Amino acid sequence: MKNTILFFSFLMILFIAACKKDKIENSPVPYGDDVIASLDSNQVSGFLRVSDTIRIENDTILIPLDTTVKAEFFDLGDLSNPNPVFINSLSVNGATVPHSNFIGYFSSLPGKTIIPAIWDVKGTSIIPDFTFTNLKGMPFYNYRLLPDSIDCSKDYVVPLNGFSNTKYLYYFIHDNVSKSSMIGTPPGDSKSITFAHQSLSQFAKSSNASFEIRIENMNYQTLGGKTFAFANEIILLKKITLY
Repeated sequence: MKNTILFFSFLMILFIAACKKDKIENSPVPYGDDVIASLDSNQVSGFLRVSDTIRIENDTILIPLDTTVKAEFFDLGDLSNPNPVFINSLSVNGATVPHSNFIGYFSSLPGKTIIPAIWDVKGTSIIPDFTFTNLKGMPFYNYRLLPDSIDCSKDYVVPLNGFSNTKYLYYFIHDNVSKSSMIGTPPGDSKSITFAHQSLSQFAKSSNASFEIRIENMNYQTLGGKTFAFANEIILLKKITLY
């Protein structure tokens, strides 16, 4: 989980893109590491994600921790209960992505972004062979908007701005002792989300807490007669004080 200079040039390009009007492209599904076979009512035969994790220090230093690649494929014969299926092989930018019994196809690349991702799938009778380059780019969030501290005796209101090229937006507060709280983007044109003080008051007061934001975009493609969802995600982590 470590550093790369190229990543900073990549983020500068994204910063320029952020000059576009803030917009959530659609309301989100509940966030989770388990892949959901149906996204925005689009039944997909595969979900393929690249995720970059970055730690923020002193509001100015960005430290890339790792890039993960995750994919799952589904037999949609029974739409009410899509079944995960194996494929013959999966690679991203020429690197093989192995299968894990618990999370589908998964690989971790310490401190190395791989955008744009070139997905190469060798399928089965259910999943077609295809090669696809996802040019959607990474989502962007102005990390300088993240808080340094949060007063747990009051509601904490998060303005929904500072992002671009983003479909799903999730905020997390962790006291790093025993409690975490998550809020996803609400539907419609809401301008903010609120962490209620009733919830925050249960957090351990700490100078070693953390604020996390996960932003993700989605690119739906029909390949070989099947629909696949290609996701790019950035996870930003910042140490904060809860008081």
